[in-house]
Amino acid sequence: MRDEVLRIGLLGVFSISTGDSVIADDAWRLRKAKTLIKLLALAPERRLHVDQAAELLWAGRDPASARNNLHQAIFAARRALDSIGLDGSRYLELREELILLSPEDPVRIDAVVFEELAAAAREHGEPGAYRSALEGFDAELLPADRYEDWSGERRDSLDQLRLALKAELTELERDSVPHRAGISRRELPSQLTSFVGRERELAEAATLLRDARLLTLTGAGGCGKTRLALQLAAQRGEDFADGVWPVELAALGEPELVGPAIAQALDTRLASDRPPEIALAGHVGARRLLLLLDNCEHLVEPVARIAEALLSHCPNLTVLATSREPLRIPGEVTWRVPSLSLPRLIHGAPADEWLEAESVRLFAARAAQAAPGFEVGGENADVVVSLCHRLDGMPLAIELAAARVSVLTPAQIVERLDDSLDLLSTGPRTAMTRQQTLRATLAWSFELLEVDEQVLLRRLAVFAGGFGLEAAEDVGAEDPLRRSEVVAVLGRLIDKSLVHVEEGSEDRRYRLLETVRQYAVERLEEAGERSTFERRHRDWYVALAESDPTPAGELPDRTTLRGLDQERDNLRAALASALVADPQAALRLAIALWRFWLMRGYLAEGYRWLTAALAAAPESTAVRARALLAACVIGLRRGVPVRVHEFAAESVSILRELEDWAGMFDAVEISAAYRVIVSPAQDIELLVREHEGLLAEDVPGARPPMWAAHTRGIAAWFRREYGPAREQLEAALGHAGALSAESRPALWPLSYGMISVEPETGYPLCLHEETGLIARRVGGAAAVAYILVNLAAVDRAEAGFAHAEELIEESLARFEQLGDRQGEAFGLNAFGNLARSGGDFERGRVLLERSLALRQEIGDRRGAGITLGCLAMLLARSGDADGARTSAAQSRTWFAENDDLIGIGAAELSLACVALCAGDRADARAHLEAAASVFGGIETTHQEGWALAVLAAICAEDGEAATGRRWLDRASRHFELLGAGAGIAYCRELEGKTLQSGC
Repeated sequence: MRDEVLRIGLLGVFSISTGDSVIADDAWRLRKAKTLIKLLALAPERRLHVDQAAELLWAGRDPASARNNLHQAIFAARRALDSIGLDGSRYLELREELILLSPEDPVRIDAVVFEELAAAAREHGEPGAYRSALEGFDAELLPADRYEDWSGERRDSLDQLRLALKAELTELERDSVPHRAGISRRELPSQLTSFVGRERELAEAATLLRDARLLTLTGAGGCGKTRLALQLAAQRGEDFADGVWPVELAALGEPELVGPAIAQALDTRLASDRPPEIALAGHVGARRLLLLLDNCEHLVEPVARIAEALLSHCPNLTVLATSREPLRIPGEVTWRVPSLSLPRLIHGAPADEWLEAESVRLFAARAAQAAPGFEVGGENADVVVSLCHRLDGMPLAIELAAARVSVLTPAQIVERLDDSLDLLSTGPRTAMTRQQTLRATLAWSFELLEVDEQVLLRRLAVFAGGFGLEAAEDVGAEDPLRRSEVVAVLGRLIDKSLVHVEEGSEDRRYRLLETVRQYAVERLEEAGERSTFERRHRDWYVALAESDPTPAGELPDRTTLRGLDQERDNLRAALASALVADPQAALRLAIALWRFWLMRGYLAEGYRWLTAALAAAPESTAVRARALLAACVIGLRRGVPVRVHEFAAESVSILRELEDWAGMFDAVEISAAYRVIVSPAQDIELLVREHEGLLAEDVPGARPPMWAAHTRGIAAWFRREYGPAREQLEAALGHAGALSAESRPALWPLSYGMISVEPETGYPLCLHEETGLIARRVGGAAAVAYILVNLAAVDRAEAGFAHAEELIEESLARFEQLGDRQGEAFGLNAFGNLARSGGDFERGRVLLERSLALRQEIGDRRGAGITLGCLAMLLARSGDADGARTSAAQSRTWFAENDDLIGIGAAELSLACVALCAGDRADARAHLEAAASVFGGIETTHQEGWALAVLAAICAEDGEAATGRRWLDRASRHFELLGAGAGIAYCRELEGKTLQSGC
């Protein structure tokens, strides 16, 4: 699929394009397919009910015949979209009796753009907006369809709108000179304009926010941009039906993190194969919301790019940004946040007049907090007025000054200000000087600190985002600052407003304002300590990640996951500095975090850090071998196994050379898991034979033969060779029993993963019921429990439900005895699916819901998504089609948010099964095509082969022999590559019995 916006031209000659590609006329196999796209483009929300579309296209035709023709038109239109590199099934979706055009991706329809520009022009009443609306949109709507009934009303409406705009523009241009003065309201005020108070500023900013879709509050650091933006958003929040969404960008250091940060704030995740602006635009869609982008100045270019794309494709989105400089994109309104209002410099003026100025009121309030009982008046009044003027009414500077009232009088503060901030009293204040003014204010504040306060403040600058007391003590304590002194010094820094306490944390956490942190970094550099304390920060977070109490090979619990989530910004900072200064530390940190990334679904980010660390540290070490193994697991889970074989082979080679036989065997097991999924039987057998006879002191004797039988059994299961699968799994079970008392690792379990649902749907389709690679290393006792579930799947495939139930019950009992909650969730999921196959839907639902709850509780996002797909199939079998579609769609959403390509393919298979159960063959075909497309982008898989084969069968039954032949040829080649005998036999049977007469 392309990443460009889908462009549809309805004014003049009809066209569809994306990027530089345009659909050629001969790509439209059916004229009605082209007409269907036109109808959808003109329809509200680009959607039509199938009956409505059929009636419009084939008025008076028999409904059944019209529907059949409609399905042919849909597939013809999808093929036309495919011709320019789009995924036709994605851009033309059939969902719950609705046909949707580009439901998930941005689309630009020139007629709609014209109507939107016209509405905006009338709202703003500016000649320029009218000219923009009229320019380039003067052609007639679909002249080739001039005599079609469905086009007449919209064509007349657009013609009338165009004529009305021209008349209104003429009237505006006649009166444009007198109204020029009105433009001054949007000009930037000078930096020292004296606003009476923030109430007036809020009112003016609110007016701008109502009229502009992008309002950027600009000004120097410390002028109050963030506070004003938050207050403005709070006051205007009711204007946005879908809420206000703040995005804090200050802690981000890399441009590529902007998209994920916005996605996280919007409670979504990005797929790695699409630009973030495209994915975010699809998520926001037509929702009416306010996106607050705070602290954009260090990431102006990526923020500007994403903001422009979102505003272009999300018609109801408004963006409020804070930045030291404008984003400089079309449509932006910039408004400089002024300083607080200042009092008149008149000696002896009434105190009431001074207190009307917000700068004085702020100083009085903050000083009273620092020194209870402090008041402005009497002898200190003139001094406070002078101080506020000298600080140009800057909120941060005033707060810092007020914080010193506990130890200095206002006169002493002004005296020190005179010594160090002479820039404040010279010449005009330009934008650059404003930056210098803040720096000078911070310098003054820094010089007022005691030596130990200065030392700790500059050292705290190495933290990204928030940090805890223990981290501050361990990182910041070094001569001349002792660890025992840190808490007291930190408290003084909080009192002086240089360190802020984060609200909402269970444990007290702290952070530096970004402007303070940037200044502190400079002082750290000047002190020659930056590399030292970046190393201490890095070492601390490496140690934190490596202190995870989760046993080797297991997956972290929910408490550990939450703790690492809280430190995510600091972990990123540690990884970034390690890649430059200490690549071996980067490898160690990535190894410590890979299970966190896996469980939390941060697959793209984890894979990126792992591959970057591997590239930075090419030395053949045991640490590299472990990182290679982690990259294999993350790569397999993401569905990007391009380098898995390479990584696994290198890991095996390194560990063999180091004579770490246990570690080498771990790498062999992961490599075998990859082979089971994508390789033919002979390749799997070669790998197994090479290693099944391994004898080594650090590898339990029964482990290699158990692994060999287990691998052969799962490989046979995937090929649907149930007799060999049973034989090998029973052999593996015997070996595992010999390892039950073994404390050393015994197995990286594989699961049966998927099962044929032919008895339930009438087609031998694969349904993903479990993750193929469990991604945890277990002992012999847990290995027995996993193998029992796999054996139960074989019984179930052969309708041996009673024995399968006994095996799963034994497995669950073993998992419960071990206190293995992840294993228990695995067993409950298998039990619920078994109940579904046996027709006990109520029992199956209870079991699956227990599994889902347990997986959500332990933070297993992949497992939860899989179980949702299983619930969808159960609901479909029990007759709850709507509930089934909802559950399957939720599963697909979860996988998309987690950047889990295999999971997305699994969800499409679930949706296809749901559609087949509901008798919706067209929807089933659409989801099968989507599944085949997803799996086709991974590598040769059994899932893709069966999806292709079932597509061939459905097409043949629908009388589309030629299309069925194409699917069948692809399926046959697929199964031949995999050496999958059952698949090959099915294709031959299908060819002989179903397609022969039509091909």
